[in-house]
Amino acid sequence: MQRFYCDMNYQLILNIIKNLISQPKVETVRLASENKSVSQVFKEIIIPFITAIILAQFIGNVIFGRYYFSQILNFLTKVTAPIILILTASALLYTILLNEILQYFSLPNKLARTFYIITYAFIPVMAVEFASGLLPKLRPMLTLLNIYSYYILWLLLKVEYTDISKQTHRKVALTAIISMALLHWAIVACINFLL
Repeated sequence: MQRFYCDMNYQLILNIIKNLISQPKVETVRLASENKSVSQVFKEIIIPFITAIILAQFIGNVIFGRYYFSQILNFLTKVTAPIILILTASALLYTILLNEILQYFSLPNKLARTFYIITYAFIPVMAVEFASGLLPKLRPMLTLLNIYSYYILWLLLKVEYTDISKQTHRKVALTAIISMALLHWAIVACINFLL
């Protein structure tokens, strides 16, 4: 239990969120210089965030929503599962999509590094999911803040590929952002159709 708690360092996540908001250009340079493995990213970012999102969803629904402590199974199937499914499917599909885009533009790419970029670009999305979990009535308004993740992606691509020209960077970033926005709405539509 102690080992699990050590891996779930919420202070690290809070510092990253704070720095991405207050000084995004400096923070993206720092993040791009890190070389973490996929398992480290899972332990330090994804698992703590998903845990925090589930807890926030539960607290928000108990206080403001229609689910109560006695309806935990309903809450997990109707509220938490779709959100986690959307986040997981989006992260994996965005990683594959960005990897293919980088390959199309003949840029050096590794799937692990692309996953790393997508995970850090996804931090604003996960922070918004946490906040909208606590305040479910504000979800539509908070969802607009997800656009900030595309700006972080733009900056991360700029830092990751400093040797490419501005014109090529613009093409890569715009292709990635437009493709990911379309993919996001496709994922949301499919999950809404299935549920």
